[in-house]
Amino acid sequence: MKDNFSKFGLTTRMVAIGKKLPVITLPAKKSIPKNISILNNSWIMGIILILSTVFLLITLTISVKQARNHTTQPELVAQLQMQHLRLSKAAQQAHMGNADAFTQLQDSQYHLNQYITLLSQGGVYRQDKTVPAADH
Repeated sequence: MKDNFSKFGLTTRMVAIGKKLPVITLPAKKSIPKNISILNNSWIMGIILILSTVFLLITLTISVKQARNHTTQPELVAQLQMQHLRLSKAAQQAHMGNADAFTQLQDSQYHLNQYITLLSQGGVYRQDKTVPAADH
């Protein structure tokens, strides 16, 4: 049996007792319940994950709603331009004596007023789009 425990020259316990040398031992391990601390950390991380997911969904919903509103207003402005062109064409036709042009004038005027009201005061456009009041 060798007197050395390892290449570092530490003696084994049996050799140390036989030679009456002091024995080097490791301190006793303290029993820390690791499962409780891991469980608490996982609960905290789970709650943080759930809250951040809810926050992300709320932010996404608001962003989509604003994007829809910002696409509806330019559509209304394009409709205003088209009705303006129809109005000027109908006015030329009415000036030439075309009787149908007067109904086109009334129709274009009605639509122009409707689009201007939607842009200035907000409201529902085409039964599915809500238009907020435009900024000045």
